[in-house]
Amino acid sequence: MERSSETLRQDELVLGLRQLLASLESTVRASTAAGQFPVVEDILANLEARDEHFHSYGFVRRIRSRIDDELGSLIEMELEKQVIEGDGHDIVPVITETLLASQRFARLSETITSAVREAANTMIHDYASDRTKNHEVSVFPSKISLHRSREGGGGGDQLSFQSFDDDSSETSTLNQTGSFLMSPSQFRNISMNLSSSQPSQVRFEALQSLGQYVAGDLLASEQWPELKKSLQETLSDSDIVLSSQSLRIHAKLFNAASGHEAIEIYVSLLDHLQNSFGAMRKPFLEPGTCFDTADEQIEKILKGFRLLNNFLLEIPMYWMRYPIRLTEEIVKSTFNLLSSNLDSKINPFLLLALVDPKLTWFKKWMHPFYGRREITQFLEQNQSLVTFAVGQCLKFFDERQSTAAETDDQQTPEVLESTDSSFIYSSDELDYIEFVSSLHFVGRLVVYASGRASFPIDVDNKRVEVLDFLVASLKAMLICRSHQPLLHIDNSFDPGLLISHALRRIAYGGAVCREQLLNDSFIDVLLGPLRSLLSESQQQSSLATDNTLLWIADVVALLATSQRGRMHLLYGQGNPKWSKSSSSPVHILAQFVRRALEGSLPSSSLHPPSENVIGSYVFVCRQLYNTCEGLHVLYPYQLHTAIVVAWREAVSATGSVTQSPIKSPTPTPISSPTPGSATSSYDIGRWEDSLVDNLLNFSATPKGLLLLQQTGTLAHCVSYMYRRYTQKLQVSKCEKFGYGVLVTMVASTAAGMVALCNSGFVSLLVHDLWAVLEGVDADDRMTSARYDPMDSLHRLSHKSLVNLLNVFSAFSAVYEAINFSSVTSTVSSFHTESGGDVDAKNWPSSIFDLIDKLVLVDSAPKMAALLQFEQSHLFGLRFVSVLTTCLDSFLYIESLYSIQDAVLLMQERNTTSSGNFIIDMCSVERNRLLVSTYLIGGPSERILPPRDLTNDPNNPYPWPMFSSFPVPSAYRSKNPTKTMATSSGSLARFLEKTAFTPANASWKKDCQDAFYNLLRTQAGQITSQKVLVTFLDRFIDASIATPGEVFFPIKPESSDFPVEPLSSMQTLGTALVVRYGRYLKVLDENADKSTSALVKLLQRTKGLLRTQQRSIESSLHSLKGDYPGHDWFASTLFLLFNGNGDGTWKFLVKFSQLLPSCYLWAPRLHVSAHLPVNLAASGIHPIFSAVGHNVELILQAEVPRVHSAFRLSGFTPTQMCQHWLYQCFWNYLDWQEICYFVCLCIVAGIDYQIYFCIAIFRHLEYSILQAVQQHNLLTFLKERPIEGFACSHHLDYMQSLEKTYRDVIMPDLADIKNP
Repeated sequence: MERSSETLRQDELVLGLRQLLASLESTVRASTAAGQFPVVEDILANLEARDEHFHSYGFVRRIRSRIDDELGSLIEMELEKQVIEGDGHDIVPVITETLLASQRFARLSETITSAVREAANTMIHDYASDRTKNHEVSVFPSKISLHRSREGGGGGDQLSFQSFDDDSSETSTLNQTGSFLMSPSQFRNISMNLSSSQPSQVRFEALQSLGQYVAGDLLASEQWPELKKSLQETLSDSDIVLSSQSLRIHAKLFNAASGHEAIEIYVSLLDHLQNSFGAMRKPFLEPGTCFDTADEQIEKILKGFRLLNNFLLEIPMYWMRYPIRLTEEIVKSTFNLLSSNLDSKINPFLLLALVDPKLTWFKKWMHPFYGRREITQFLEQNQSLVTFAVGQCLKFFDERQSTAAETDDQQTPEVLESTDSSFIYSSDELDYIEFVSSLHFVGRLVVYASGRASFPIDVDNKRVEVLDFLVASLKAMLICRSHQPLLHIDNSFDPGLLISHALRRIAYGGAVCREQLLNDSFIDVLLGPLRSLLSESQQQSSLATDNTLLWIADVVALLATSQRGRMHLLYGQGNPKWSKSSSSPVHILAQFVRRALEGSLPSSSLHPPSENVIGSYVFVCRQLYNTCEGLHVLYPYQLHTAIVVAWREAVSATGSVTQSPIKSPTPTPISSPTPGSATSSYDIGRWEDSLVDNLLNFSATPKGLLLLQQTGTLAHCVSYMYRRYTQKLQVSKCEKFGYGVLVTMVASTAAGMVALCNSGFVSLLVHDLWAVLEGVDADDRMTSARYDPMDSLHRLSHKSLVNLLNVFSAFSAVYEAINFSSVTSTVSSFHTESGGDVDAKNWPSSIFDLIDKLVLVDSAPKMAALLQFEQSHLFGLRFVSVLTTCLDSFLYIESLYSIQDAVLLMQERNTTSSGNFIIDMCSVERNRLLVSTYLIGGPSERILPPRDLTNDPNNPYPWPMFSSFPVPSAYRSKNPTKTMATSSGSLARFLEKTAFTPANASWKKDCQDAFYNLLRTQAGQITSQKVLVTFLDRFIDASIATPGEVFFPIKPESSDFPVEPLSSMQTLGTALVVRYGRYLKVLDENADKSTSALVKLLQRTKGLLRTQQRSIESSLHSLKGDYPGHDWFASTLFLLFNGNGDGTWKFLVKFSQLLPSCYLWAPRLHVSAHLPVNLAASGIHPIFSAVGHNVELILQAEVPRVHSAFRLSGFTPTQMCQHWLYQCFWNYLDWQEICYFVCLCIVAGIDYQIYFCIAIFRHLEYSILQAVQQHNLLTFLKERPIEGFACSHHLDYMQSLEKTYRDVIMPDLADIKNP
């Protein structure tokens, strides 16, 4: 600090500043005289670049010398450090960043700033003293000017409100320099000198002295009441110098006052303004008289309103400090002033509008509930201001409509008339400013329910409701047509744009949107221009401009963000869900988008919509088709094909490559343009990105993903998503979630996983994980791990775990990802006993690498390659543990890597010398993995050991560990299925008494009723499998004999089906099935006999399905040959038939002819000849695209909290349903419930497969919501069985779903040839 005071001497700084200002005096004076204040700011901001003598000024040289002295040594030290440690390139930014972050720079900056501020204050004080001596005190008048600027002669005035003030009352004087202690006698003297009987010079000197003291001392002094009275008198004094100085002191006191004192000062200012307004000369109040802000009297009162505006902006910051009584007083005093003299041309509301046209203060006042309650209560009781504001708006709307009617085929006339002076407002200009403020006032008021309580109001003997006002606003917006190019003029005061912003704010307002905007009377007017564009007979001159269409798109897009808004756009007002009314808003939007993309609008020949406009409406439709219900309604318009055609045309026109960089941070803009922003020269690169982005959002739903895959653009869309994901860009301005749901939905399909692998997305996830586990930075340098080794699984690695599992949730994803890595190594290469050298710098990039490096750590070199073996190995075990909950994924990984053998070997080595197992995090996790992969069973059939230890120090882990199979009996329930029922029950009696005949058409309905009765009457009891088998067999025979129910006719007596060998993973699957069947006691004790029967059955079913498959050339590994997974449905029937392979085979042959076989029997439609080529080649099963899609459709309507929970977690209901259904709920439900599930879907209808999943989600609702809060939804649903679920308990609910949704769901499921 000594060096600072030595280098930056006060007198030298003052001289240097004077020299610098003197050199700029001529330039500044010339610019200010011409009113070019922005030019002055630009000159000062770029002085170094403009003035070649800049570095020769004494002020600059002294500052630079101080910087060199203070930071020179630090710069040299950093330079040497970077040269030694760095690569010698780009070291300047690094050194600069280090300097800016140093404490030395912070102290230097504070010192220089303080010294310069003190020098400037000294100059200001000297200047004021000189002016006072010469009786030439400047009042620094405040001006509000209305400037017009023309660009290129293109026309169109630009309206801007600017304040010009070197030292106005708006400037805070709280930080004035110079403060002294005041004695009581000095207070008394100043109070006496402020008396109105004293000369003006004496009073001014008293005010000057008063301004030098601390505001808190003034308010705390005994003379404050007298001083307050004197200051109020000076406020109203005719001497502008005195009143201006008093305004400054009021501003200073308001900032320092508390509670009641602040209110007194504020009310004093309000009284002064009220009195000043009443004392204004009459000519300024007469209609038609120009309003000159340079007039001395008007300038004085405007300064008061500027200070009032400053107070208004500050008050909401202290609402909570004031008691309710003071808050009420503030509100009452303020709005009493603004409500006064409203019948005059010049009124307080207008004067405040001149200072703040957009009523920023009112926005701040209405934001917190604490103040908004008092405001709306007052306005509800005193409606004069609301009536006035609404009247001003309606008056302007009527004038615009009448003007538009007179000049229908001409360009819109100027809103304002020009005046000779920039400081003189004409009557039209004042009216427009008053309209702007009124619009913001009413627009902000109606957003809140308490504000809408002021309606209805009477305006010119006409009753006006909120909806009436909004419709009138909308009509005015639609006729605000501007033909100027929209990217050249930034005019935030365009009337159409202002109305658009107000409507958008209301559309985003929730309750007000539901009550007012979701109304056919409003929507019909809003979409009127689109109807005109679609009409064959509409005249070109009456069509909406691009600006108008963009404003409409802004409002509609915000309506579509809410559930209520989407429902109204899809079905209209009062129409039931699923109705197909051609008059609903969505059909107008879809027709416009489709025809605009095709260029076939009937009235577009002269003025076709720009790409910006079309893109905005495609975005609106995207808000709808990225939901299942919206896609259901929009599907007939085939928007995905139209968007693809338009994208390909754009690509061919520019010759851009598929991996072009992203042109814009948000390719589907929703922000309102300024007038002229829609142009025919819209960036074609952004147009391409916009189309790709909208195509990508088809993947938000299962059926939409299938449509996207069939367009052939899935890979390009995924690459585009990957680039945006790596740049951390927002999905869109109207969407709350990122790309998580899109990524997981895409990864659920084989084609999607291949696209993710090709784009580098999977490698990115794996590398991010490795950076967390092993401390690898962006340059692949080994550093240190980021977590505490005491944590079981750190939150950073948990996030990486969830991200990976979201991607690898489906078996198809695991299958394609492993094959994509082109790993052909044998199992033995992963099990190194003695071990060779393992490259620690060979970072993993695929799922195979993760398993190899983190799970199969069975040698010393592999352990040494990990920075922290226990943490990394634990993560790998958790990853595989969740991954293998999908039985097909487990069988495939086990067939490749023999994970069970490797884990058993590690458990065997993890023992003490006495042979006891060492209990640690990894051994506990390995034990759980072995149990979960060896045993099959529902919640009451197997026991999974917990991951936590007990509190018993003598027995912290009571579960037995093992190093060889079979697993200990402690992990099996003692009574798996209780005792098989000997009583056949009501279902058996029904079968004995009735039989199907073609004449008995109601027999199938009787079967359904009998089965429902069975579920209700024998809830909790075990039903004989023999009865269920007989029941199903007869029902299948009746279905085949029923006309119209055979979808895939074959000859059941044919014996020409080939016998196909099983794959290694299918062979492993048979062992699991037989082991489970023997545990359930539904198979023969002779395991070899049961295995042989099951293998024969699976071989015959593969042959049966092979005859109905087509040969497809595809890059997808899962489509090359037979179905790659295990046949869990056939295995389920095998157990249901008690191991009777021949009986099961006959049933499957008959069942394969019916529709339910498509959805219950996953291998049934694998590359099936019954599907169109493009659908079969997509690799997307109808279980995903049809069942999953309809599950999400119903889930959003029936259990919205669960649907939202999935969206929030980045996981999807479709993924979980696909997991459950492919393996027939094995490991999730008890055997009896699985049997009921199969029977229910066959007997009641295949749509019950969907209702069954919905019932499970409803049953798990509380647990799902809890899991989302703990960020483990995926692991909860994957690893935990569905406890407490019984089909009989949810039958009534499923039947209610059938009544509501069957007419929609069944046609979709039956139409398997169309997505």
